[in-house]
Amino acid sequence: QNTIKFGSVDVNSIIWAMPEINAVQKKLEAKTKEYENELQRMQKDLQDKANAYDKQKATLDRKTAEEREQQLQDMYTRINEYNTQAQQNLQQMQENEVKPIHEKVLKAIETVGKKNGFVQIYDISANSNVVYYNPAFYTDVTSLVKKELGLKEPFSTARWPYFL
Repeated sequence: QNTIKFGSVDVNSIIWAMPEINAVQKKLEAKTKEYENELQRMQKDLQDKANAYDKQKATLDRKTAEEREQQLQDMYTRINEYNTQAQQNLQQMQENEVKPIHEKVLKAIETVGKKNGFVQIYDISANSNVVYYNPAFYTDVTSLVKKELGLKEPFSTARWPYFL
């Protein structure tokens, strides 16, 4: 009798169990700290210049005061742009760093699927597109995939502050 086999897998739990994710986390934390330090430096510079302007404002002619206010506004705009760009860079870096890990997991899922005769294996991670599945008709292959990747159970459930 040919039985059609369906499987489910929690890809995120596998990724979190992989040792490579620690290196990605450290890299992202270092880059985040770098951006935060630069942002703080820029904000301090703005604050210092704003304080100096406030002290001199009463003695400045209108044109000079307007120029200084425009300079302060430009600095504020640059800080906001830097912050936005830093966030985008971090997101892109995360995607680039996690992609090979994710591909490794997908390859292991494919291997497990072929070895065990599954027709389909659905990702049931929090960010997957599966809206509903009845676990009675699916075999959870998460532990098989972890075994395929050489990961040992139990694994750390510690999460880092970035999403996958």
